[in-house]
Amino acid sequence: MKLSDRLQPLRGKKGAVLGAVITVVLATAVILGVSALGPSSTDPANDTLSDAHIASLDLLTEAERAEAAGDTQGAIELLENALIANPENSEASDLLTRLKMEQEDPVAPTDSGAPDNSTPAKDPAPPVDDPNEGFTEPVDDLSVLMPDAVEKWRMDPVFSTQRDADASGDPTFEIEDLASRIIVSVHDRGSVEDARDFIENTSKNAYGDRGKTVTVDGVPAYFGTNGSAFATCAYARGRYVFEIIMTSANGAPVMLEELAINAASAFPDELP
Repeated sequence: MKLSDRLQPLRGKKGAVLGAVITVVLATAVILGVSALGPSSTDPANDTLSDAHIASLDLLTEAERAEAAGDTQGAIELLENALIANPENSEASDLLTRLKMEQEDPVAPTDSGAPDNSTPAKDPAPPVDDPNEGFTEPVDDLSVLMPDAVEKWRMDPVFSTQRDADASGDPTFEIEDLASRIIVSVHDRGSVEDARDFIENTSKNAYGDRGKTVTVDGVPAYFGTNGSAFATCAYARGRYVFEIIMTSANGAPVMLEELAINAASAFPDELP
């Protein structure tokens, strides 16, 4: 029987009083979050900022475990929730980007007789005495640290937040048999130490296969692959991390080394 039917006989004075009492009780229950009409829910807007950050980090940890267990879709869903809790969680954003690229752009195993079409490296630049010098101050808009163009790539517009800026792109015909996608990113880690930690704990863990130290315009950088599809070239300068992620078109990401180094050289050499 509906609640309105039960109250129908109480239309008189007593019914009005009883109806008012019921209304007050229900309103109080809703305010206290214990409504008898269904399970209670928590409004995320009422969470404190620190609670949101903690929840986001917990979800990131669960996502990393899901990925390690081979549950890519589960990891993606956890990372999306982590970014809802804290949109500034750059590690969750990076991992989400990589997992989605793996889903959307799978590559076939390479043919052992495939030609080597790797891009020749530019002439090496002299070593930079102090790579951190001039890169310790924050900038108002991280997009100013993004390249204006990347040779041999058709780049999409830059998307920028307070801590991260990135843009993706497609290869031109010269390299389309070598690489199929690129993501160019700058991350403001807040300090020299945190920028170095990103390289050590994120880049080297996610792309630990064939890992090696390389040089980008005289600055020490890291190159590595995930062993099957993706390669990175990343380096830290001051509080910033400059990162290239590429997708192999032939299942041999190690062949992307020079192409990735050349792309990384498009980053600016100084703050504007």
